[in-house]
Amino acid sequence: MKRKIFLGLLLSVVVFTGCSGNPTLRSDVKKSIERQSLSGITAFRRGEYESAMSFFEEALQLAYQLYLPAEIIKQYANLAEISLRLGQLDKAGSFLVAAETIAGKEKLSSFDLLLVKARFYQEKKDISQAQKIYEEVVQIAKTKSEKILARIHYADLWIASTNWNEAQRILDEAWWNLFLFSDNDILGLYYYQRGVVAQGKKEYDKAIQEFKKALIYDRRAENLEGIVKDILRLGEVYALKNDEAWSNYYQEMAKILLDKNQNPR
Repeated sequence: MKRKIFLGLLLSVVVFTGCSGNPTLRSDVKKSIERQSLSGITAFRRGEYESAMSFFEEALQLAYQLYLPAEIIKQYANLAEISLRLGQLDKAGSFLVAAETIAGKEKLSSFDLLLVKARFYQEKKDISQAQKIYEEVVQIAKTKSEKILARIHYADLWIASTNWNEAQRILDEAWWNLFLFSDNDILGLYYYQRGVVAQGKKEYDKAIQEFKKALIYDRRAENLEGIVKDILRLGEVYALKNDEAWSNYYQEMAKILLDKNQNPR
């Protein structure tokens, strides 16, 4: 598939060299990039990774037609993220190298690229390098979304090593950015992470509260993977509290969702 991507990029550069001189065509291509990106994100949220990859590959080719460096880097980061989800570390590494080549050439700094790069090293179990990059990600984050996401993923590094206090500290740093913040996907993930930390610290009542908040936001976002994970966690925590009735309720709810939607993200 990688050869196909690069062949497609080379062909698109040759065929569409006139795009930049035609404002109407340039506008149409930008709209196509946006459509492909949104379709990719939708497929990604549904767990349809192969489909998402196809959409992002198309967006990448279109970005090369107009040579939009920031957009090219963003799409490479998207492709690297999907590769990580699929456990394809070598492929993810190749996408990151391609993105860094463009970023270096154009002297661009990319939040998306650095975040996926940190996750890449985390997946490789290179914790010191991942921590170093996460610190950089936190520093360059500008928008509320970026500031919250940076800490969600940085906290995940410590959750993986069961360092609950450090994970809690990092998540708490994002707290002030939640004011008037309305991205349901990010809020769902944020409260899910807080629930995981509370569960790890055996603060089960707090964990239930956090997972229920996560479930509210994931339902608003129609994030199937998030919904299923929230429900499964609620079942786990109620079981830890020896509340069999509620535990069975959430476990059965998760089973129904999984049976209905065979492959959630």
